[in-house]
Amino acid sequence: MDNLFQKLMLGGSTAALLAVMPAFDALAQDNNDIEQVVVSGSRVTIAGYTQPTPVTVVGSAQLEKDAFANIQDAVRQLPQVTAPPSSYSATADSGGGGNAGENLLNLRNLGVSRTLVLFDSQRVVASNITGGTDISTLPSSLVQRVDVVTGGASAAWGSDAVAGVVNFVLNKNFDGFKANLQGGDAYNGLNREYTAQAVWGGDEFGGRGHFVLGATMDVKPDMTPLVDENWYRGSWYVSNPAFVAGNGQPQLVFANDAGTADATEGGIIVSSPKGTTAAANALRGIEFVGAGIPQVVNFGNVSLGSVSNGGSLTAGTSDAPWEVVAIPSTTYTFFGYDRFKLTDTIQASLQLNYGFNHTTSRTASAFQTAIVVASDNAFIPASVRATMQTGGITSFTMGEFASSNFNLNNVTPEDYISMANGGTGDSIIDN
Repeated sequence: MDNLFQKLMLGGSTAALLAVMPAFDALAQDNNDIEQVVVSGSRVTIAGYTQPTPVTVVGSAQLEKDAFANIQDAVRQLPQVTAPPSSYSATADSGGGGNAGENLLNLRNLGVSRTLVLFDSQRVVASNITGGTDISTLPSSLVQRVDVVTGGASAAWGSDAVAGVVNFVLNKNFDGFKANLQGGDAYNGLNREYTAQAVWGGDEFGGRGHFVLGATMDVKPDMTPLVDENWYRGSWYVSNPAFVAGNGQPQLVFANDAGTADATEGGIIVSSPKGTTAAANALRGIEFVGAGIPQVVNFGNVSLGSVSNGGSLTAGTSDAPWEVVAIPSTTYTFFGYDRFKLTDTIQASLQLNYGFNHTTSRTASAFQTAIVVASDNAFIPASVRATMQTGGITSFTMGEFASSNFNLNNVTPEDYISMANGGTGDSIIDN
């Protein structure tokens, strides 16, 4: 029986093979008639795939389509680039290295000093003492494409290219004249930006030479406080009242309009020692407002020792009003290039680029939470002094922001100017 089954299977396979062979012959004969295959359209771009290492290419078509006012906004769209670059808050508080407001590239979040920026395949001088190139000082109007390499670049360029290389390739063959005027603003009118660009290029000396000139001006005049944004909620992590160990509830939750419990604009007493008759922390919660007028605050829910919500301390009494989402800056770039064919095989060229960026920013928050005031201090308000004398309290500890002479509930751009001109408050950086 098994032998018969094997014979039937062998016969069936042979018949099937004989039936398929004519089809293969016909297919081979048809293929001989095909001389050329032309792909008329494809959604797959091969830019960068022919390189020895993977290259991400942002071409001129994409740059023109995005129509950003400056090149840094176009580069920021790449997934390899992490913040910075950003002229909005990402470097607003970084004053120590002189890089506030700069647009610095940070590939794969490995650091600015490990990201190499090339200007038409040439290294660019650092823009500050800590390293890094401010790409806003490059002539964005002449950038033809942006090549980004994130693998193996350090083998060719050294340790400053561990994260990768970003090469801004220029169009040195530009012929003609083009100009661009652009303006924009945020929905609330607090973040204006104006840009003007012009490029001129053409042949000279009967075609033996070629020149390209370009200029860019970008102005952002506004210092925009965080609290003026409609989307700002003053959210912070706070203790969850419903949390009990083991009940499955989160220990911390988000709450809106959270304030600081250890420092306020005019100062708040955070602790006081035990007196002869007064208990410890008898003065805690006395806040000084206006011209040193004492009032008692409601701490509400105090979390992590310094965050308060649900009481009288709000985001408006914290340092949040001084945080900015936009800082004023002015950028100019001037570029010139000229080449001349000395012979058919020898060419001389001259390239000049000038970039200038002026930015005004603020430092990080300045406040103290451990100011000890003795009972003999002449400026203690009379009511607080009387309480200290009655209870035998020898001192108290208070916390206060440096911006003690400003109304934090209504910070204006003029307040930043006042601090820049020597007023008490956070330090203003002028780069």
